[in-house]
Amino acid sequence: MAKRTQTAQSGNTSRARAVWKASRARDFHMRGRDFGQKLYDSQCAHLALANHTSALATSSRARDLCCAVATSARNTLTLRMHKSRSRLSHTRSRLVL
Repeated sequence: MAKRTQTAQSGNTSRARAVWKASRARDFHMRGRDFGQKLYDSQCAHLALANHTSALATSSRARDLCCAVATSARNTLTLRMHKSRSRLSHTRSRLVL
């Protein structure tokens, strides 16, 4: 609960809000320190490196997926072209005989 401070004007709660925000920030800081949630420089560096590695892995997976889809589509088109060519050549050979 925030401690209410007296102001010159009655009904002005801006100072009361400021005190409440400061005490809330202080509480969060103390709570984080008590539970060991404060990150040291080395931990921040490890976290940044892990995030960067994760982003690279995600982009690499996305690139691999795009390549696989493109290869599959290319193989499908190539197969269709070969089938249509073989049908045409088969039809031509019948006509020649």
